Amino acid sequence: MRILADPRHTEAIEAAAKATQDKRRPLRAELTECEHLADELSGRLGRREITLQRYDVAMAPLDKRIAELAELGTACRQQPRTRPSRPRPVRNGRRDGTLPR
Repeated sequence: MRILADPRHTEAIEAAAKATQDKRRPLRAELTECEHLADELSGRLGRREITLQRYDVAMAPLDKRIAELAELGTACRQQPRTRPSRPRPVRNGRRDGTLPR
């Protein structure tokens, strides 16, 4: 309980969250840009402004980068593992919530 109430602990958590957001921001921006470009290329293919071969050539590195960015974004979102909680002792009652008679 003392750790949770300690303002230094709260500040450390907030600083870590801000650092993670700061790292993810450019990744999200680049991912959005790559997805927009992929959509534009798809539209051009659909309107037959480019050939399927040209589309495939343009999309191969773009798809690779989108996958890399998605993986990096996932890695930034992963939470640290926590220990499983121990069962709490039951006082003045049973584990199912009923009181003894």
